[in-house]
Amino acid sequence: MKKENDENAETPPVVVRSKYFASPGASPAGVRTDAERKHDGVDEATVSPNETSVTRHDTLASAVTAAEEALETYLTTAKRKNAHDAHEAAAHGFLRHFRGVVETFEKRASAAKTEEEDDDKDDVKDAFDEPTVKRVKIEKKEENWRRLEFEANCEESIARAGNALQNMLQETHRLHVNASCRVKTRAPRVGKARDALTAIRREARTLYKRIDPEGYARDRERVKMLAMESQAALDIQITKFDAPPKDLRQLRAKCPVMASTGSPHHLCAHLCYYREYEPARQMFVLRCRAAEARGTADALDGWRAELAVRPIEEVPAVNRSRADPRGTASGACSLKHLPWMVEFVSPTGERFKDALDVLNAVDVECDKLSWPRASHGGNGVREARVSEDGLSDQTELLRAALWKEDVDGIAGTTPVRRSFTRIAAGGEDETRTPLRLAPDPLAENDEGADDDAGGIVVTATRAASDDEEYDENTPAHTPLAPSKSAVEPSPNPTTSPPDGGPEPVRHWWSPPLSPFGLLEEILWQDEWKLLVACMMLNCTTRLQVDRVLWRLFLIAPTAADAIRVGSTPSGFESLERVIAPLGLHRKRTNAFIKLSVDVQAQRASNDGKISNVSACHGVGVYASDAHALFVDGVLAGSPRDHALRWYHAWAIERRGRRRASGIDHRRQSQSPTNVA
Repeated sequence: MKKENDENAETPPVVVRSKYFASPGASPAGVRTDAERKHDGVDEATVSPNETSVTRHDTLASAVTAAEEALETYLTTAKRKNAHDAHEAAAHGFLRHFRGVVETFEKRASAAKTEEEDDDKDDVKDAFDEPTVKRVKIEKKEENWRRLEFEANCEESIARAGNALQNMLQETHRLHVNASCRVKTRAPRVGKARDALTAIRREARTLYKRIDPEGYARDRERVKMLAMESQAALDIQITKFDAPPKDLRQLRAKCPVMASTGSPHHLCAHLCYYREYEPARQMFVLRCRAAEARGTADALDGWRAELAVRPIEEVPAVNRSRADPRGTASGACSLKHLPWMVEFVSPTGERFKDALDVLNAVDVECDKLSWPRASHGGNGVREARVSEDGLSDQTELLRAALWKEDVDGIAGTTPVRRSFTRIAAGGEDETRTPLRLAPDPLAENDEGADDDAGGIVVTATRAASDDEEYDENTPAHTPLAPSKSAVEPSPNPTTSPPDGGPEPVRHWWSPPLSPFGLLEEILWQDEWKLLVACMMLNCTTRLQVDRVLWRLFLIAPTAADAIRVGSTPSGFESLERVIAPLGLHRKRTNAFIKLSVDVQAQRASNDGKISNVSACHGVGVYASDAHALFVDGVLAGSPRDHALRWYHAWAIERRGRRRASGIDHRRQSQSPTNVA
């Protein structure tokens, strides 16, 4: 009776488990699976996944399904700003589903190798095997056939796993680039987050390569093909020399605008504007260190910085293994790969390549030197919410580091000196002419269009008049709105309608030409371009921004064009590709379009003017100070950005000396001796 009841009892379902996936109880020592945690009464939701978390599944399909759900969580979490712990936990929560899969794959590969070796040993004895041995071999072959059939059924799951890992790697790369932007000047937690993302990305690539090797190989080929079309690859293609340049003349002739006009005041892939002013910027950094140590920079009087062609043996090799479709791994576009460098020359003619050797030569102690990488100068640290006394002290230090006024015209390179010479002679100042962009040699020109060797003019064509030269009578604070007597009527209106047209140009204030080569000095006539440059300079370097602005203004020369291009998916993607080398490309692209919308809205309601620049999207303290200094002509207060402080200290020092010289001249003319 008992036997009949046992036979009639409901038979528990048979759970079929693949021998190629471990059971929940087969976890190695020290590793807890999800099932074991639930059995122990531990709520999995309260346990943050980490680099040791492993979740084993019965089948590959179930592992992929769980990983796809975790991927959605990771993509959602990655959108949270500065949530570094959550980003890392979500990434490990995704990877843990594949860690057990890789262990199973490795065990399977090891077992298959062992079986193959055993088969090779037994093949020679097949004819002499006993029946029992032959039956065992037949069963083994049938098991191999079943395994092959299982692997064929897993092809879809393997492809899904590879696709999930690929999407995860793309999002992790975006987070990694964002964390890498000016990481040394940000909070220490950002550096730790970048290191964690580096380890996560490395592990994800390893898992991808082991689970789906064919998909991984195809993806790498695709990335390499896309990298050939990235902004960095295009810049290399434009700027590379067939043979190393022999001298600076050959180096400058590579740029068509520089070769045609002889002026560095334009934007191009060859970085002419950045390059020609870099020696003066580096020399000023040394003088600031000397002034900080001694209170004066007289020890460096007579020293000068010059451009030189970098020897080919000193140019490091490019790491081609870091192919990046977004162009963020610029490689040959970094400063150390440029074909030029800065050398320092003492009053006796001795040349120095290392700036620290220069300071040691004049007995100025310095352990570490920071070159003007961020924005336009200084060490990249912007001081927010500092006291006015602190700003004034720093301004006085910068003024003490300045060279004499007559050195301004000779502190730069030969093209820069020619610009100062033309200004002194009452000639045209290139920094006050409409901005020129070098044409893109790789772009397909319209049929019948002629290339302009002098560059593409992207603003209105009216240049500043001679009476706008900066002199001792320039007020410390120019009114926010020009008076009727300050602006000459233009025969061609420069007000930009909402649907496009030339950008408005402010002619009633002309900032003086400094030896530092700030971007604002060539963008000041177009408020929108100046604000865009300030936005792009946030959390990145000047070297990168010069390249990006060149391509960005070629695609969208006006605010209306920016709105039009960004309104379509393909146009938005093209803007992202251009901005990608700066990092934070999605955020920057959205901010770029929103800023253009706000600028156009204010112009439409205020007769083509921006009435409240601080109300525009993405405009912070730096952009507001730059607008006030270069567009409105406000020289009263010290800016909080280090680059603007350079220019402000220089302008204040030169204005003070000119006013003092004018007072002395008037006193001499009114003296009794001169009257008699």
